[in-house]
Amino acid sequence: MALFVADHVVKFATCVVAEYAKLAQDAAFGSKYAKAGENAAAFEQRIRQELNSPATQSKWAGDLARVGFG
Repeated sequence: MALFVADHVVKFATCVVAEYAKLAQDAAFGSKYAKAGENAAAFEQRIRQELNSPATQSKWAGDLARVGFG
């Protein structure tokens, strides 16, 4: 797991992925990224998987910062 920070990759541990998967519980984030008909459990699982992508981490950097990353 990694996060782009100023063009450097920061590795995320599995427990950190779980912590930042709480984005799925954030109403503002969910309104932008949840899929129509996707239940909360499926959305959180998808967020956990997508946090493995450095491109997605970069895209969500502001949201990650808002929930406590860095």
